[in-house]
Amino acid sequence: MADFMASRAMTQDFEQHRKVNPVVENDDDPEFSIGQLLLYLICSSHGMSAGFRVVDKLAENEKTQITIHRNPNRVGALLNLWRGFLNLVAGRHVKALSSFRAAKHLCNINLVAQLYCDELSGKAGQFNHDQLLGRFCSYPFSKLYTNQSGETHHCCLAFSPLRAGSIDDQIFDWNSKSSIEFRKSILSGAFTYCDKTSCSFIVGGSLPTREDAAIEDTRIAQIIEQNLVKIEPHGLELVFEHDASCNLACPSCRSELIAHPKIATEQLDQRFPYLLELLSKSKRLSVSGYGDPFFSRHYRKLLKLVCKENSPDLTIDLITNAALLTPQTWASYEHLHSMFGSISVSVDAANRDTYSKVRKLGDFDKLMKNLEFISTLRQRGIFSTFLIQCVVQADNFREMEDFVELGQRLAVDGVIFQRLFPYGVYTDPAKFEKADVFGTSHPEHQDFIGILRSDRLKKQGVSFSTFQDFYDKINPIDYYFDSLTTDENGISAFGWAFIKSGHQVGKVSIVLKKDGHNKRFQFETNPISRPDVADALAQPGLAECGFSLHPSGRRLPFGRYQVGIRVDSPNSSVTDFTNQFIEIARQPKEAIKYSIDLLEGGNDVVVHGWAYLAGGQVPEKIFVVLKSLSNNKRTFFDAEQVSRPDVAEALGRNLVKSGFSFSLNGRHLPAGEYEIGVRLVSGKRRAIRYSGRTVYFAGQPAMVA
Repeated sequence: MADFMASRAMTQDFEQHRKVNPVVENDDDPEFSIGQLLLYLICSSHGMSAGFRVVDKLAENEKTQITIHRNPNRVGALLNLWRGFLNLVAGRHVKALSSFRAAKHLCNINLVAQLYCDELSGKAGQFNHDQLLGRFCSYPFSKLYTNQSGETHHCCLAFSPLRAGSIDDQIFDWNSKSSIEFRKSILSGAFTYCDKTSCSFIVGGSLPTREDAAIEDTRIAQIIEQNLVKIEPHGLELVFEHDASCNLACPSCRSELIAHPKIATEQLDQRFPYLLELLSKSKRLSVSGYGDPFFSRHYRKLLKLVCKENSPDLTIDLITNAALLTPQTWASYEHLHSMFGSISVSVDAANRDTYSKVRKLGDFDKLMKNLEFISTLRQRGIFSTFLIQCVVQADNFREMEDFVELGQRLAVDGVIFQRLFPYGVYTDPAKFEKADVFGTSHPEHQDFIGILRSDRLKKQGVSFSTFQDFYDKINPIDYYFDSLTTDENGISAFGWAFIKSGHQVGKVSIVLKKDGHNKRFQFETNPISRPDVADALAQPGLAECGFSLHPSGRRLPFGRYQVGIRVDSPNSSVTDFTNQFIEIARQPKEAIKYSIDLLEGGNDVVVHGWAYLAGGQVPEKIFVVLKSLSNNKRTFFDAEQVSRPDVAEALGRNLVKSGFSFSLNGRHLPAGEYEIGVRLVSGKRRAIRYSGRTVYFAGQPAMVA
């Protein structure tokens, strides 16, 4: 390409790709746009290859990079943005997408990178945008986040960097131009400003339908029905993140301790009038999404100013590391006790050593004392919800099961697992890859998958929030065994199961896979009603998700078996293997199951009971065996087979003809003591078993031992 300007088509391509999707003016990236213009001029005179050479040279020259931006992550993001843009113009979509993703990785609040990634991933078939049609998100209509720069957003910055306004504005504008654009994109089903690869609702498939959202909230119903994008700011849900001050320096969040000096705190305090106005219009406040409310001077002052008088409808949700939430701290906010709704504690570890790695500067022993104190408050009903959170990473994923048990000991309402994102020290791609066990190339990825399959994680109240879809792909069936046992008669089970996708119920089978083999054994269960499950999960359609399995007498080769569940619904069939194993013990070839209900002596010896062969087989003939203890001589007597419907009902098997009755009836034996045994015959099968019970016979009334 000798002359970029000479190529009319290339000029049109450059202009076509210069903007991706309409972005509101206050979210344009001026540095990126200036770079685009310079690249345009360079490519016009020297060709596309010259543009790539310029970007490469900038990447090599650290001194020049400082003139672009003082933040090295921002510089790296810009270089990737420019390189991605050049690849896009050149028609190299795969390389372009890779560069834009690298830019977003380095700078998560970069809207330009997100929009380019969104468009290219759709073209590459990596995301089906049609799946969002008919879905709804209430965030742009009710949520407002504040960040460190003073900007406001309608969602977490990592999921949607679109700017709504600023807490430094003189007037609170709930209907800014960008807010309106965001709402339009939701109502149209485009979700233009949402990161579709990170948003936990989109990725997890949990966005409600427009119909369900309307049923849940009459205000939302009006918005959807009338297509409203300009709305009154009432009943807002606020998330304050504008003060990053924190007493910990967790690698997943920051690279160093952040503690604002007095002058910076005073500058933040100047925003109190704006913030208090927001709070007066709000029903919910989460503080703090970034930083700790009990370490921040600013937040501590703000919480002292808030009260029922100036914020009558407000409920406060605390997000804290709890290191400073002592009984003394709690007592100092007595005026807010009735306003606290939930306390969510970021813990990230279940033992002291791991805590010291992932929660820098923290004290595990003090934390445990504070968590126990918070648990006591929750049990007294002082607030409504107690949660603990864990950001899953290489240093702590092996403690996920123990973390759930920690939550149970503390009687929490929920245990929240979150995926690690490239924040804090992990903006360095190499460090992030080392910590991100979700990556398929991570050396411990398969161990991580094994942990996610653990039944110890399948507890009520456990959530996988930002990676629920990932978890559900590994565990497509939700189930629980109330009982699971095995003996020589086979396997028995009782529980419930359903396919997670769409909460589908159907015919349940237990599948056993022998350890080290591919051979499978499938047992169909009987359906039973489980209204308790439907009530607990608030899903009426799950009332018929129960199952039961009685021993069938089917004999399996001895060995260790992995337990799986298969659900056949009208729409799909899914099999999922659990991490549970059962042992089938080696059984004697002619094992007998029996019971002697009656053994009487006198001039006659009477034996009543029941017996059957292993596998549930009723014998053709039953003999009572009397073995002399003096010389081991055995004497066999025919027993009368009698009906035992009680045995059949109790064991859930066809054993009606398993009963027997025997009487010596005048037949004589040599004097001595005899052990009672049972011999069964069925075709070619022969089996004998001794009870250990004895009778003494001396030609006179027998004495039973």
